[in-house]
Amino acid sequence: HQQDASRLPEGFQRIAYDADTPRYTFKDRKGALYQSTPGESYGKLSPLSD
Repeated sequence: HQQDASRLPEGFQRIAYDADTPRYTFKDRKGALYQSTPGESYGKLSPLSD
């Protein structure tokens, strides 16, 4: 994930990958979680509901 710092919004960190849904999970600096579009490493991130 060496390119994450230049490809993600400031304060975002990639924290997980789900091979079943091909989605990455990201966390912002406040702890809110987001998921990528299936099959995409970057692109639009959608907030995960609690």
